[in-house]
Amino acid sequence: MYIDPDVSSKLSTLITQLNDQKASLPAPLNATLAELTDAARKIGSALFRRGKIDDAAFYLTFPALNGDAQSQYAMATCTGYIFGAFRYAFPETKKWLRLAAAQNNVFALMWLGDTESLAKARELSMAAVAAGNAQGMLNMYTLTQDIAWLTQAAATGNSKAQFKLAQAYREHPGLMTNAVERNALIEEMCQKSADSGYPPALYDRVYPQTSTASTLEKQQRFAQLVAAGELEGIQEYGYALAGMPWKGAKKARTYGLEKDLPKARALLKFARDRNVGIESVDQLDADLEEILHQMSPKQYDASLSILAELNSKVLLVAQFNEPKVVLGSGN
Repeated sequence: MYIDPDVSSKLSTLITQLNDQKASLPAPLNATLAELTDAARKIGSALFRRGKIDDAAFYLTFPALNGDAQSQYAMATCTGYIFGAFRYAFPETKKWLRLAAAQNNVFALMWLGDTESLAKARELSMAAVAAGNAQGMLNMYTLTQDIAWLTQAAATGNSKAQFKLAQAYREHPGLMTNAVERNALIEEMCQKSADSGYPPALYDRVYPQTSTASTLEKQQRFAQLVAAGELEGIQEYGYALAGMPWKGAKKARTYGLEKDLPKARALLKFARDRNVGIESVDQLDADLEEILHQMSPKQYDASLSILAELNSKVLLVAQFNEPKVVLGSGN
């Protein structure tokens, strides 16, 4: 989506002026402004999760200007991606960070990284910890790099913390010198995180050649990836069922799955229709055409039924994209 910079600037000015004058605006106009802001926030958030950063920034500008702290932090993140810099914060990034930090957004405070901001981030995180909040514990891990915080967060059942704990022990085996116990803990945390549907944990169980997951487990994990609307997982599953390689591979990765052309075509068509995060649309179109030529009329009808079911049940297609957490560099 291309938005002329001049149009975008004028829209931003208009929204800012309307927000500044909310108290004097007629009730119907205020209601319309609130609806517009909420719709823009939802669309922008969905685009951000899909990795459509430029488009997301356009929509998120409106709730951010309206004072929504999460949207302000998301705008800082978008500018980081757009400018290609997170360790150094550009003025546009700093602007959004300071607005979000003024509303006690912990991620923004950590990114700003000055002494006062970090102290405030720690204070807010510790208050969250006292309430049993796992994100507060994760924040404290970011601030201190003390593995005890990750362990505590994982103990709450938080799937993100469980996976991060497994990653920490993989990357720093010296944290637990007993290799048998360490590997057992890594396996347990990865399994639990994946069971909860955490996308990075699902990837970890399915994709890497070093994965300890059985063939049966990988097959079952695909169903979770589809249910979560995870686009790359949907494509991987589709190509596996078609018995076709993708991403430049020389041979197909079938994960022990039997060939199922109707389901394969439905999955790949579902991904194609959304056209989000697909590296080569032309290649996918060619592969869909090849699958179609292999199908009987009965198989084609079955494919349409499966596609209709996917369209009705899988509501969100999201490239998994967490809030960017950066410690320091934004002051």
